[in-house]
Amino acid sequence: MDKLQTPDAEHLDPWLRIVQITSWLLFTAREEIGQIQCPVWQKYLPKNKAAQDQPQPLMTIAQTQRAIHLLFRTFDPSPFLPLKCKKGKGRQKGLTFPKRTRFKVVKKIKKSIRKLKNQ
Repeated sequence: MDKLQTPDAEHLDPWLRIVQITSWLLFTAREEIGQIQCPVWQKYLPKNKAAQDQPQPLMTIAQTQRAIHLLFRTFDPSPFLPLKCKKGKGRQKGLTFPKRTRFKVVKKIKKSIRKLKNQ
């Protein structure tokens, strides 16, 4: 976040609000992320069983930011999926369209030949 600093003083207040809100969200999400950090298939391992018995040290904001994708994966993805749409009715039976008019193909000529024609 240090590369996104604003050089204008008028944009400083909104920027500080955004930084405060994101820091607060990461601070409050650290407990939930600490609970889901270990994948389900690794919970039976001895080191993870011993870690479950001991209290977990709280994560910093930077550690939470790196692991926030684990929390996002637990969300229901259905509101974010594209909506299904119905196909069109298509052309009705017996409907015919008039034939398109064909135009003669006109090719560009080189500049040197064009200059000779104009003289």
